[in-house]
Amino acid sequence: MFASLYNFAHWLTQNREEAEDLVQETYLKALKAFASFQQGTNLRAWMCRILRNTFLTSRTGLSVRMTDPLDLEEELADLHVATLASATNPVDVVSTDRHTVKPWFQGKLPFSFNLPEMQNSPLKLIGGRLAYFQQSLGAQLLFEIRKHRISVFIFQNRAELSRLDSGSSLRKKLAFSSETWTEGGLRYFAVGDATPSDVSDLSEHLKTAARS
Repeated sequence: MFASLYNFAHWLTQNREEAEDLVQETYLKALKAFASFQQGTNLRAWMCRILRNTFLTSRTGLSVRMTDPLDLEEELADLHVATLASATNPVDVVSTDRHTVKPWFQGKLPFSFNLPEMQNSPLKLIGGRLAYFQQSLGAQLLFEIRKHRISVFIFQNRAELSRLDSGSSLRKKLAFSSETWTEGGLRYFAVGDATPSDVSDLSEHLKTAARS
C-alpha cells in the first residue's frame, strides 16, 4: 500500500520529499477517518482519495472533506488513479492483443464486449482487470497514448449510472478528460490525463467495435 500511495504522491508533487510528507499525512488522516470507510469497498482507492484531497487542499487552500460525497465520475477517477498507483502490475491480464484480453474476461463477467483493432492508431491497449463500482462487477481496460494512460470502465447499464456525466468537472478538478456513453445495454466511462480529443478518439473506436 505504501508504495502505491508514494507513486501517486510523487506523480502529483513531482518531488520526493513532498511525496513522502504527503503519504505520511494521508496515513494520519486515514486513521482518524477510518470509521467512515465503507467495508467491502476499495481501500486503496479510498486512501488515494484522501491523498488527492490532501494535495488539493495544500495547493488551493480550500478544505476538501473526506466525508463529502463524491460524484460518480470522481469515484471512477479514483479507481483509475489507484490502478496507476499500483506498486506491481496495474492490470490482471497484460497484453496489447485484443484477442488475448477479451477472452480473459469470459466467465468472469455477466456480459461480453468487443475491443477495437488498434494497429493503425497511436492508441495502444495495455491490458485489463476486474473492477468493482457501486456494488457492481465490471471491466477496466487500460490504454496508452503518448505516455498518457486512459482507463475505460464497462458495466451493465443501470439507472444509477445515468448520473455519470461527460463534462469538464474532472478536467477542472483533476486535469482528467472523461467521456461516457451507452451501447448495447452497457455503460462505458473513459477517463485519463490524455487530451479530450484522444479520449474522444478512443471512445469512437470502442463505439465502432461495439456495433460490429
